[in-house]
Amino acid sequence: MMIIDSQVHAYEENTENRPWDTIPEWPEQVTGDRMVKAMDSLDIKGAILVSPFSLYGYDASYAVEVRAKYPKRFGLVKPVDPMDPQVGEVISAWKLTPGAVGVRLMMTRAPVSPRQWMGSDNPNFDLVCRAASRNDLPVNLLCWDNLEAAFELIDRHPETRFIIDHLGVL
Repeated sequence: MMIIDSQVHAYEENTENRPWDTIPEWPEQVTGDRMVKAMDSLDIKGAILVSPFSLYGYDASYAVEVRAKYPKRFGLVKPVDPMDPQVGEVISAWKLTPGAVGVRLMMTRAPVSPRQWMGSDNPNFDLVCRAASRNDLPVNLLCWDNLEAAFELIDRHPETRFIIDHLGVL
Protein backbone atom coordinates (compact mmCIF):
# COMPACT_ATOMS: atom_id res chain seq x y z
CA MET A 1 0.00 0.00 0.00
CA MET A 2 1.31 3.46 -0.89
CA ILE A 3 1.23 5.88 2.07
CA ILE A 4 0.97 9.64 1.50
CA ASP A 5 1.16 11.98 4.51
CA SER A 6 -1.59 14.57 4.14
CA GLN A 7 0.25 17.42 5.86
CA VAL A 8 3.85 18.01 6.86
CA HIS A 9 5.84 21.16 7.57
CA ALA A 10 9.53 21.47 6.70
CA TYR A 11 11.61 24.45 7.75
CA GLU A 12 15.18 25.58 8.24
CA GLU A 13 16.61 26.97 11.45
CA ASN A 14 15.90 30.62 12.20
CA THR A 15 18.57 32.66 10.37
CA GLU A 16 19.00 36.13 8.89
CA ASN A 17 18.65 34.61 5.43
CA ARG A 18 15.28 33.09 6.25
CA PRO A 19 14.03 34.59 9.54
CA TRP A 20 11.02 33.19 11.33
CA ASP A 21 8.00 35.41 11.97
CA THR A 22 7.49 33.82 15.41
CA ILE A 23 9.55 31.49 17.60
CA PRO A 24 7.30 28.51 18.43
CA GLU A 25 8.31 25.68 20.73
CA TRP A 26 9.14 23.38 17.84
CA PRO A 27 12.29 21.50 16.95
CA GLU A 28 15.11 23.82 15.87
CA GLN A 29 14.67 22.67 12.28
CA VAL A 30 12.94 20.01 10.24
CA THR A 31 14.66 20.36 6.89
CA GLY A 32 13.46 18.80 3.69
CA ASP A 33 16.37 16.35 3.84
CA ARG A 34 15.41 15.28 7.37
CA MET A 35 11.76 15.00 6.34
CA VAL A 36 12.60 12.69 3.43
CA LYS A 37 14.85 10.57 5.66
CA ALA A 38 12.03 10.22 8.21
CA MET A 39 9.53 9.41 5.44
CA ASP A 40 11.86 6.74 4.04
CA SER A 41 12.25 5.15 7.48
CA LEU A 42 8.46 4.73 7.64
CA ASP A 43 7.97 3.78 3.98
CA ILE A 44 5.98 6.96 3.29
CA LYS A 45 6.11 7.57 -0.45
CA GLY A 46 5.01 11.20 -0.54
CA ALA A 47 3.56 14.08 1.43
CA ILE A 48 1.70 17.33 1.11
CA LEU A 49 4.22 19.96 2.20
CA VAL A 50 2.39 22.92 3.71
CA SER A 51 4.56 26.00 4.14
CA PRO A 52 4.48 26.75 7.90
CA PHE A 53 2.63 30.04 8.31
CA SER A 54 3.84 30.52 11.90
CA LEU A 55 7.42 30.72 10.66
CA TYR A 56 7.33 32.07 7.11
CA GLY A 57 3.98 33.83 6.83
CA TYR A 58 2.89 33.90 3.20
CA ASP A 59 6.38 33.08 1.87
CA ALA A 60 6.42 29.51 0.56
CA SER A 61 9.91 29.72 -0.94
CA TYR A 62 11.46 27.11 1.34
CA ALA A 63 8.73 24.60 0.53
CA VAL A 64 9.29 25.30 -3.18
CA GLU A 65 13.04 24.67 -2.73
CA VAL A 66 12.39 21.37 -0.95
CA ARG A 67 9.98 20.24 -3.64
CA ALA A 68 12.50 21.17 -6.37
CA LYS A 69 15.07 18.91 -4.67
CA TYR A 70 12.55 16.06 -4.19
CA PRO A 71 10.01 16.54 -7.02
CA LYS A 72 8.50 13.06 -6.78
CA ARG A 73 7.96 13.26 -3.01
CA PHE A 74 6.00 16.46 -2.32
CA GLY A 75 2.92 18.37 -3.34
CA LEU A 76 2.84 21.99 -2.15
CA VAL A 77 0.33 24.15 -0.27
CA LYS A 78 0.93 27.88 0.14
CA PRO A 79 -0.76 30.14 2.70
CA VAL A 80 -2.36 33.11 0.95
CA ASP A 81 -3.16 36.54 2.37
CA PRO A 82 -6.89 37.18 1.91
CA MET A 83 -6.32 40.89 2.54
CA ASP A 84 -3.89 41.20 -0.38
CA PRO A 85 -5.75 43.05 -3.16
CA GLN A 86 -3.88 40.84 -5.65
CA VAL A 87 -4.77 37.54 -3.94
CA GLY A 88 -6.50 36.22 -7.08
CA GLU A 89 -3.37 36.83 -9.13
CA VAL A 90 -1.22 35.31 -6.37
CA ILE A 91 -3.33 32.14 -6.53
CA SER A 92 -3.17 32.03 -10.34
CA ALA A 93 0.61 32.41 -10.22
CA TRP A 94 0.85 29.73 -7.51
CA LYS A 95 -1.06 27.30 -9.74
CA LEU A 96 1.85 27.53 -12.22
CA THR A 97 4.39 26.53 -9.54
CA PRO A 98 5.60 22.95 -10.08
CA GLY A 99 4.00 20.74 -7.44
CA ALA A 100 1.34 23.25 -6.32
CA VAL A 101 -1.72 21.34 -5.11
CA GLY A 102 -3.53 23.84 -2.87
CA VAL A 103 -3.68 27.13 -1.00
CA ARG A 104 -4.17 27.67 2.71
CA LEU A 105 -6.44 30.15 4.43
CA MET A 106 -5.73 31.01 8.05
CA MET A 107 -9.14 31.31 9.68
CA THR A 108 -8.40 31.03 13.39
CA ARG A 109 -10.52 32.99 15.86
CA ALA A 110 -7.74 35.52 16.50
CA PRO A 111 -6.74 37.57 13.46
CA VAL A 112 -3.37 36.73 11.96
CA SER A 113 -2.93 40.39 11.06
CA PRO A 114 -4.45 43.64 12.35
CA ARG A 115 -6.11 44.16 8.94
CA GLN A 116 -7.98 40.88 8.96
CA TRP A 117 -11.18 39.80 10.67
CA MET A 118 -11.94 36.13 10.86
CA GLY A 119 -15.72 35.97 10.52
CA SER A 120 -17.20 34.06 7.62
CA ASP A 121 -18.54 37.37 6.30
CA ASN A 122 -15.04 38.58 5.39
CA PRO A 123 -15.51 39.17 1.62
CA ASN A 124 -11.82 38.55 1.03
CA PHE A 125 -12.32 34.92 2.06
CA ASP A 126 -14.83 34.67 -0.79
CA LEU A 127 -12.22 36.06 -3.21
CA VAL A 128 -9.79 33.33 -2.15
CA CYS A 129 -12.42 30.62 -2.61
CA ARG A 130 -13.44 31.82 -6.07
CA ALA A 131 -9.82 32.18 -7.23
CA ALA A 132 -8.89 28.75 -5.89
CA SER A 133 -11.88 27.19 -7.63
CA ARG A 134 -11.03 28.91 -10.94
CA ASN A 135 -7.51 27.51 -10.64
CA ASP A 136 -8.68 24.03 -9.63
CA LEU A 137 -6.92 24.23 -6.26
CA PRO A 138 -8.49 23.17 -2.96
CA VAL A 139 -8.47 25.56 0.00
CA ASN A 140 -6.92 24.22 3.18
CA LEU A 141 -8.60 25.87 6.16
CA LEU A 142 -6.84 26.31 9.47
CA CYS A 143 -9.88 27.16 11.57
CA TRP A 144 -9.41 26.01 15.15
CA ASP A 145 -11.75 27.85 17.52
CA ASN A 146 -13.62 29.12 14.44
CA LEU A 147 -15.18 26.01 12.93
CA GLU A 148 -18.67 27.52 12.60
CA ALA A 149 -17.33 30.38 10.44
CA ALA A 150 -15.47 27.82 8.31
CA PHE A 151 -18.68 25.84 7.76
CA GLU A 152 -20.50 29.03 6.71
CA LEU A 153 -17.76 29.77 4.19
CA ILE A 154 -17.84 26.20 2.88
CA ASP A 155 -21.63 26.35 2.49
CA ARG A 156 -21.34 29.52 0.39
CA HIS A 157 -18.85 27.94 -2.01
CA PRO A 158 -20.07 24.54 -3.20
CA GLU A 159 -17.83 24.88 -6.28
CA THR A 160 -14.69 25.00 -4.11
CA ARG A 161 -12.94 21.98 -2.63
CA PHE A 162 -11.96 22.39 1.03
CA ILE A 163 -9.63 20.60 3.40
CA ILE A 164 -9.88 21.33 7.11
CA ASP A 165 -6.45 20.85 8.62
CA HIS A 166 -5.40 20.45 12.24
CA LEU A 167 -8.96 19.44 13.08
CA GLY A 168 -7.68 17.44 16.05
CA VAL A 169 -6.49 20.71 17.61
CA LEU A 170 -10.10 21.83 18.02
